[in-house]
Amino acid sequence: MPAIHTCEYCRSAFSTKEGLDVHTRETHATIKVKLGGKEHFVKPDQDGMYHCPCMHHLQPATYPNLKAFIAHLSAVRWVEKHLRLPPDQRPLFVGAQLVETELLSNYNLCINVQHKFILCVSCSFAVLSGFLQGHLKQCANYGMRQRDQEVFTATLSAFQLPAELPEFKAKSQPRLPGMEVKEGYACPDCHYASMLWDTLVRHRRKNHQSEATITLKQSKVSIQRLQNNNNSRWFVVSDPPTISPALDILSSLKSLTDPQPPKKRTSDPRNICPWLRTTKWDDLIQGKDISAVLALVAPPTKDDYPDLGEAVLIMFDLFGEALQMISDLNLQRVNTEDSERTHDRLNHTPFGKLRNHTTTIKQYSVSVSSLLAMLLRECPVPLPAAITADVETLRLCLSSKNVEESAEAVYQLLAKLWTHPWPPALDHRVSDPTMVYLALSTVLPDGRFKDAHFVTNPIARLKYSIRTVIVLLMRRSGLDDEQSWAMYSRWLREDAECTFRSLCSAQHIASSISYTTMSLPKVWWMDTENYTHMLYRGTPLHLLEIQTVVKRLEDTLVDMFQNHVLMKMPLRVNYTLLHDDLSKEDVGYSFINDSRNPIFPANRTTMLEAILADSDLWHSFAVQPEDGFTEVRFRHTALRIWLAKYADFQEHLLAYIYLTSGAPPRGSELTAMLMVNTSQYPKRNILACGNYTVLNCTYLKTKDQLIPHALSAFASDLLIQDLAIVRPFAQLAARVAHQSNPTISELFDTHVFINHTKLFTTEDISGRLSHLSLPVMQVELNVSTWRHVFTAFRRKLCHRLHDLIEVDDGEDIESAQMGHNGQTEKRIYGVSHHSLLGASEDVMLLYCSASTEWQIVLSVQPGGVVTSFLCARAAKVKPRPKLAPVKPELSQATVQQLEILTGRFDQLEEKADVVNAKLDRLLGLFEARTFQSSQSSDAMVPSDHTSFQAEGESVQPVFKHPSPLKALQVVLDNPFVMWKNEWQKKLVLLALEGKRDIIAVLPTSSGKSMAAIIPPSYEVSTVTVLVLPLRVLLEDYVRKLREMKVDFEVFTSATKTLDTSSNLILVAADSIPLKSWNHYIGLLNQKRRIARLIVDEAHIVLLSTGFREAMKDISVMRCNKKCQVILLTATAPDSMIAPLQDLFCLEKNPVVLRAPTNRPELKFTWDLSIKEENILKTVEEYITLYVRKPEERGIIFVASIAFGNELSTSLQIPFYNGQLETLEQRKMFVDWTSGKTRVIVATNAFGTGNDYAHVRLVIHVQAPFETTNLIQEVCRAGRDSRPAMCLLLHSKFIPQNANLEKDPLDLGGKQFMLDTMRDNNACLRFRLTLFVDGTGVYCSENPENQLCSRCVLRKETTARHHQEVEEEDAHPSVKAQRRWTAKALNKIGYVQNFKNQLKKFENSCPLCIVFGLQDAARHPYTTCPVLRHHIKHHWSKIFDFKVAYPDEAKICFYCHIPQDANKQLHGEFEKTKAGCTHPDIVLPTVYAIISHPQLLANAHKVGLLEGVKLDSQFASETIGWTKERASTGHRTTVTELFLWFADTLDI
Repeated sequence: MPAIHTCEYCRSAFSTKEGLDVHTRETHATIKVKLGGKEHFVKPDQDGMYHCPCMHHLQPATYPNLKAFIAHLSAVRWVEKHLRLPPDQRPLFVGAQLVETELLSNYNLCINVQHKFILCVSCSFAVLSGFLQGHLKQCANYGMRQRDQEVFTATLSAFQLPAELPEFKAKSQPRLPGMEVKEGYACPDCHYASMLWDTLVRHRRKNHQSEATITLKQSKVSIQRLQNNNNSRWFVVSDPPTISPALDILSSLKSLTDPQPPKKRTSDPRNICPWLRTTKWDDLIQGKDISAVLALVAPPTKDDYPDLGEAVLIMFDLFGEALQMISDLNLQRVNTEDSERTHDRLNHTPFGKLRNHTTTIKQYSVSVSSLLAMLLRECPVPLPAAITADVETLRLCLSSKNVEESAEAVYQLLAKLWTHPWPPALDHRVSDPTMVYLALSTVLPDGRFKDAHFVTNPIARLKYSIRTVIVLLMRRSGLDDEQSWAMYSRWLREDAECTFRSLCSAQHIASSISYTTMSLPKVWWMDTENYTHMLYRGTPLHLLEIQTVVKRLEDTLVDMFQNHVLMKMPLRVNYTLLHDDLSKEDVGYSFINDSRNPIFPANRTTMLEAILADSDLWHSFAVQPEDGFTEVRFRHTALRIWLAKYADFQEHLLAYIYLTSGAPPRGSELTAMLMVNTSQYPKRNILACGNYTVLNCTYLKTKDQLIPHALSAFASDLLIQDLAIVRPFAQLAARVAHQSNPTISELFDTHVFINHTKLFTTEDISGRLSHLSLPVMQVELNVSTWRHVFTAFRRKLCHRLHDLIEVDDGEDIESAQMGHNGQTEKRIYGVSHHSLLGASEDVMLLYCSASTEWQIVLSVQPGGVVTSFLCARAAKVKPRPKLAPVKPELSQATVQQLEILTGRFDQLEEKADVVNAKLDRLLGLFEARTFQSSQSSDAMVPSDHTSFQAEGESVQPVFKHPSPLKALQVVLDNPFVMWKNEWQKKLVLLALEGKRDIIAVLPTSSGKSMAAIIPPSYEVSTVTVLVLPLRVLLEDYVRKLREMKVDFEVFTSATKTLDTSSNLILVAADSIPLKSWNHYIGLLNQKRRIARLIVDEAHIVLLSTGFREAMKDISVMRCNKKCQVILLTATAPDSMIAPLQDLFCLEKNPVVLRAPTNRPELKFTWDLSIKEENILKTVEEYITLYVRKPEERGIIFVASIAFGNELSTSLQIPFYNGQLETLEQRKMFVDWTSGKTRVIVATNAFGTGNDYAHVRLVIHVQAPFETTNLIQEVCRAGRDSRPAMCLLLHSKFIPQNANLEKDPLDLGGKQFMLDTMRDNNACLRFRLTLFVDGTGVYCSENPENQLCSRCVLRKETTARHHQEVEEEDAHPSVKAQRRWTAKALNKIGYVQNFKNQLKKFENSCPLCIVFGLQDAARHPYTTCPVLRHHIKHHWSKIFDFKVAYPDEAKICFYCHIPQDANKQLHGEFEKTKAGCTHPDIVLPTVYAIISHPQLLANAHKVGLLEGVKLDSQFASETIGWTKERASTGHRTTVTELFLWFADTLDI
């Protein structure tokens, strides 16, 4: 077998090495060059142009091909190697081979460094150095100045130019740049060329004695010559790349038109910001290389001073020990500002942050380490001899690798540095090294300084560090408290010359400038009428996009909670009012364990009982106990995986709360919320306030101020379900899976949100927000940016509080809810000027109002409503009307009345139980009264309409339930369910009213079938007759009614009598002509009035001639019985209304209810040119792609029985059609819904009635004949409101003209179907909605619409066209931004997925997880049972193994986890594992996979671990595998293999 050579870039395979080399040169022409002592890797851009990285260009230079670029590089290498010029004569390339200096440029000369001659730019000819003076006088009328001749001679000598011009004897020479090109003739036998044909003829006769072809004139070629005289020979040159001269010139000059940042610093104070005008810091970098400045103050690295950071941390540890030995009075003095100390206002919590937060100490140590690194590298200002000696001592200690001695040297150096006066020097206005470091550390890469408000934090850290050194000095002085304070206090005073004073002065100036400088707005409104469209930092944002993000997040949360957390178990707790004593501070108290809320203790084992009842689920969590034993052995890995999914759900819920809670809480406080009171903090963070669920955020910056945020109805109910049902099982799982670490289980007992083994962080919320926002908004939102965006929208759209209270000028509750005052909001966010600080408990309700107002803006069901989270989803909430931004002035009387009402709040809360208990009853009576009054009012019925009330009957009917809504809730067995939409509600109420005939054209899944179910369930004495045109539809209704436990009766030919106790009669349309039907229905009507006749899928009756005879009897029955007729359909265009009215003998003007039939979740894809032999393969691919989860289903519709049988046989799946027996049809349907058969082939007999919710795929093999059939059948998909694919495959010829003579009305839309197929440009969604609604909806009209295949193609074509047009002239920064946008989503998704997979291994042994051991709790590797029994090699091999990652990979050498740009996966790299949050997971997992025979084989099947054998372990081939290039999207092969395995782990 021949060897296979694989491309390392794209994995393409070649049989020969030469083929691989050609492919690499042409496709991946990456050039590695070393220029100026640095290595560069250069690849061509999208246009094939090479960009030179050398420093010898005034402007960026590009080369059209690899050959030209290599020629230029050879010239550059010669210049760098041989050229030695004076400093002021820097060589610059003005072409691939042409070099000029400042002197040469003055005389319009340059040097061709490849061929070694002088080129005169004025005349485009070569010049010999000896004739240069005369040439300049002849060409430019001036000679060379005397003062330039010496420098000129030295320059020419440096270029090593020969005395003679070069000769070109090749038949073709590359074109010489800068020289004129002529057209001429070339000798075919030698290198001779001439402009004249006759001259060439004479040359050939003389030198070649050739007469052949002389008489035949040759085609012209390009020729050049070095000089303009007869002695200079012409030579043939190759043509340049095919680019027009205009474009060539344009590309070379285009960079000159690009805007350039100012490079020269100004001295005009009007153009200098106040901060630099005061500090004069910009003088420190005048004339200096910015990159060198940044390198000077950079933190120490592993290459220069790797132990310096650790030495500084040890010094801070010494400070921590000293804190215990210093009196509290001295500590308070040290940690109190000088201005406050003089007024006896001491800081009574000194060094609180440094005592309590190790993270704070690390942050502070970075500033100190960077300052010391600057002193060790090169201090920009002179140092006294004593300090210079200490710097050298520190350098010596660091070189000896003695960290303890280095820490002592750090202390000694800082003590002298910060107890030394630093007066200004004559040549250095800033002589203090600390102030110099502070100034230089605020320099940005583009040369500007950070704003003043960004400097206050570094100053505060340095001041704290100085205080730590002073504490150590006082501790080591040996003096008593007063003496030590007297000795060292001067170094902490603001009126003494010292570093501390300089820092205080800079801090005061920065604070003053920050508080008095108004920020420019980050927001610019594009819509100043409705305020729904803004530019945030120049990026467009629309309120609709935020609403879309929230809606998608709700859908995701529902899916995660039901399918991943509850594992598809139908569990729920119902509740009304939750009791909570807000003032109770007992340890362990919360409303969860309040005895007045029995739902929590009653459901503590609900989830566990449900798991026990499901044998498969129970066995996935526990091992079957042996006979005679009752002790349960849990599968720890399964519990950990479930806990990881639970953490993922809680992270999404945190993000949802952050977006919808009214004002975004502080991330650090939101992620550490207490569920119960604790002994250390008796103020829990989750409260039940009436019908509100409130998160009481603790804002630490305002001295533990509690700021309430009301949750939306969706988040409130979801959180209650979580705490009542899921949390007890999570506590059990944590105790079992992490029994060796009780701290983890304590988190589940005390906190609201837990990230598996730890608490969430602000970075977690930011990462999730970015992942959610980028696909919709093309912007990465994080915690900080969302606060700006929210504040802008809230100011314009939330005005409810202005109608409730009159607040002080400059203050409002929304600002206080965000944790800052109005002045801060105006200064930083630039959008509001109101705030209310220190809100007491009597305005708790107003805080909740501030939250619900924003929730209404988002079209989210606001808080304060107790309902199911399924009913509260944003998709079911009607958008609010626009509120006018009016702030009325309140009178004093009104204020007093509000105070009285507020005082009664406690009394109203005591009566809340009674009110909520009666709420449903009151709403029902109100709705029923409205309905009854409409029945009895003659004014509601126009004179030309007939009332269907029978003579002699009472006008006041009797009802089974207080309201139709209550009847709906009983039928659906859900006390929280609401009307699915306004159309459903209106249809049912009109049906109960009974006064008008109705034609209801409502989309599928809109709930129109309730018009036939609710009236008989609500009324007592009347009968509803439901006529169904298809037997399958009848079977489907029978199944649904039995599940709903609704009483009904089915009439068939075998029926002997009708039961008078049933309010609902079902009958197939083909049974209507039976005499027995007319007989029995007449008898029934004498006993109980037939109130209404309902025909479902009425369009089928109209379009099918087989039902016409039956419909005549329907008309007669309606006329004799005077009952209401209701027609239900989803596919009735306007042209069908009149025929329906005539066929069913409806009244003159029936009520026509028509709702938009657009289904945004459906994606329409048509392939009208597929080959017949490819249909089967395409169908199988789509089934694999879309029918993956157990609950997902697919339907394949065919146009004929014969083709259906053929396709069914090929796919080996059942074929549902109308020729089957009823029992066989029923069995197929049950098998399909239960999951025994997940995909089914069917005719249009399966296109109605089937309302299975999770149909993900509908395929039409060959197009239906009528548009009505197509719409009816595709609408089987996506009834759960989640995306679904509707695919049409058609391989037959599409006729241009259809013969419709037999059906001139064409009510089914045959011609419409043909027109849609022929028009390849029409949006499919537009065409289908146009047919039914009369007005079409394009895919592009709503961002929620799935794009059809034609819109996708149009969008891609348009985008490609725009990209081609724009890319040519786009600035490199624009191109970079586009590339970033395209890659950002993949990067964020990679980070989120990596984090989720790591959660599965937290506090666990990866080796035990890989080998499937039940108890995989974390234990020392020396005791790991896998290493003892399954792996023969010693465990130390895992840690001895070193992977040689390249520096650009950014992989931690200790935990092997990559570092992303935002450092969410891994923070700063350190010398030890101390900075690794997930040590010993990735590499041990990979080690175990290689040692596991089955997993190794599975990895080989998916293309991983190529060349690695089971017995190799971590031998040479394994090391070679780790160095191979990973697949696209992965940093290394190690992380790729880890993620592959982790993704396969499931319960």
